[in-house]
Amino acid sequence: MPVNNLRPSAKKIDLIIAEKEMLQDEVCKKAGISQQTLCTIRRTERASLATIGKIARALGVSVTEIIFDEN
Repeated sequence: MPVNNLRPSAKKIDLIIAEKEMLQDEVCKKAGISQQTLCTIRRTERASLATIGKIARALGVSVTEIIFDEN
């Protein structure tokens, strides 16, 4: 999959947040993004590569765990 086509999956992000018993606010603070940004990403399933990386790091997972599997 070309790197520029990475799309974050709202469902995967939500599942990981629930599994880790985190609040969205915690994820945003750890990722250094606003709650509005996270809400937009969850709604549109679009984000920059840097932001996808920040969210994955904040959740303690690999980027591959929060993106759509295009295969």
